[in-house]
Amino acid sequence: MPAAWAANDAKIAAIAAAQATGRVTDAMPASVLLGLMLTIATSWVDLPPEFASLERDFTTAERRGFVIEAVRRLIAV
Repeated sequence: MPAAWAANDAKIAAIAAAQATGRVTDAMPASVLLGLMLTIATSWVDLPPEFASLERDFTTAERRGFVIEAVRRLIAV
């Protein structure tokens, strides 16, 4: 098994454990939550050119804050 797959399996297991204790929503499977979190976290590099102003108008710290808030809301119980 490639190292990246093993790392993702560990992250999925950690999310599932948090779901089992009620700290993270169980409205979606842990693997789906991880996929959504990774997509949110990498969205800045995948934006089409017409959204370039989002990167220009916000600092790295602000964009990081947006990602943190989006993930916080995604996993909220």
